[in-house]
Amino acid sequence: MAVVVFCVVLLAVFFSAWIRTLRHPASLEIMEDEIRYARRKGESATLSRHQGSQLFFVRRNRGGRIWTLGLAMTGMDTAMDLGLLFSRKAVQQACLARGWRFR
Repeated sequence: MAVVVFCVVLLAVFFSAWIRTLRHPASLEIMEDEIRYARRKGESATLSRHQGSQLFFVRRNRGGRIWTLGLAMTGMDTAMDLGLLFSRKAVQQACLARGWRFR
């Protein structure tokens, strides 16, 4: 009985997180003058071309064994966390199409 209850609770948590992600997805806007990542909670991070135009990818540790993709600009100490939804290849192609460079 305990195993059944545990599985039902686990499924409920999974489905509620999935529905929340579908209703409030994160977005990545890549423009010629800036790159903006808007999180589900309304927070956003921005990389501006005024800070430079050379980008590189970093691996961000989200605790334990979970690693996510991050985007950083040469000469800056901080990186934009891209979460788990965006692939490295797609982000790089979109950035290159709008004039950004990668090292």
